[in-house]
Amino acid sequence: MSIEHIKLENEALITKSAKPQSTKRQIITEVAKAYQLLRKHFNKSDMKKKEFFKMLLLNEDNEVIKVSHISEGDKISCNIDVRQMFKEILVSDATSIAICHNHCSPNLNPS
Repeated sequence: MSIEHIKLENEALITKSAKPQSTKRQIITEVAKAYQLLRKHFNKSDMKKKEFFKMLLLNEDNEVIKVSHISEGDKISCNIDVRQMFKEILVSDATSIAICHNHCSPNLNPS
């Protein structure tokens, strides 16, 4: 293997591992904005069949890092693995989170 070949391979690795250029992220400054964003990540027909638990991860500027699907349950419950939640928070380097889940029934009383 020649030195030039190694150099090209290393450059390719560096190029692949480089972070993509920053894109404009949505900023969440109020509950209504968080709701609107999270609502898009729920399938309306699935919401009537089973419960889902999702988490919104934000950076220090309240910019959305990602929406994470944490758990999927059945019609009456949704078990949460707190370790998975913390893993997502730590790996994403989030400084704030918002969590949400749905109820399959039309009953809007807190559970």
